[in-house]
Amino acid sequence: MTSAERDLQPLDPERDPVKWEAMVGSIMTAAQPELERRAVIRSPMVVLSEWFRPAVAATAAVAMVAASAVLFIGELPGDESAGPGIVAEGIGIPNTVADWLDTGHPDALDELVFGMEGEVQ
Repeated sequence: MTSAERDLQPLDPERDPVKWEAMVGSIMTAAQPELERRAVIRSPMVVLSEWFRPAVAATAAVAMVAASAVLFIGELPGDESAGPGIVAEGIGIPNTVADWLDTGHPDALDELVFGMEGEVQ
């Protein structure tokens, strides 16, 4: 499209100010019911903030149930929990380093060096 095809002169407010104000007034009159409807609608932030307290209460209830289950049920007989060695093996830590982390005392510096470079033979 070229500028010759578009005639935007009727939208020029300085061309006929009286006609322009009449057009703005008619648009505002036609839009008034919709503007009133939108003024009553609550903001999404207000709606979300009303859910904050119930969400915190539900979270606290779930945490209490989980904590009571852990305290009262405890460890079941025959249940093998994942010890530090199993976890260390799962994430790729060498056994010598896992033992050092478990006990807090390195067996020997050489073993730790070999453990970091590869398993000790």
